[in-house]
Amino acid sequence: MTTPTLSYLTTRLPSLLPKSTHLSDIPNPFRLLASLDRQNWAFFSVAFFAWTWDAFDFFTVSLTLPDLAKSFGRSRTEITWGITLVLMFRTVGAVAFGVVGDRYGRRWGFVVNNGLFVVLELVSYFFF
Repeated sequence: MTTPTLSYLTTRLPSLLPKSTHLSDIPNPFRLLASLDRQNWAFFSVAFFAWTWDAFDFFTVSLTLPDLAKSFGRSRTEITWGITLVLMFRTVGAVAFGVVGDRYGRRWGFVVNNGLFVVLELVSYFFF
C-alpha cells in the first residue's frame, strides 16, 4: 500500500540527483562573463550588492547582540531566541513563497510577501 507522500518521495528524490555530465559539456564561466553586455553587468552588480547587503545586515544583528538586549530591555537569551526564530522561519517562508511563486507567478508571491511584511511591521510597532 502506497501513500501519496511515499509515492511523491520515491519519484522526487531520484530527480534531485545531479545528472552525469562530461567536463566538456560544462560552459567556461569566463566565456560566459565575457559575453555579458553593459546592462547584464548592471543587473549582475545590483543583484550581487543586494545579496551582499542582505548577508551583512543579518550578521550585523548577531554581532550587536549585547547592545540590542540593552536597548530593548531584554535578556541576551530572548534576543538570541528571536534570531533563532528568524532563521527557522526563513526556511518556511522560502518554501511557502516558492510554492506560491511556482503556482501563481513571482509577481503575486512578491506582492503577498511585501503585504505580509507591512502588516507584521505595523503589528510589531503597535503591540511590541
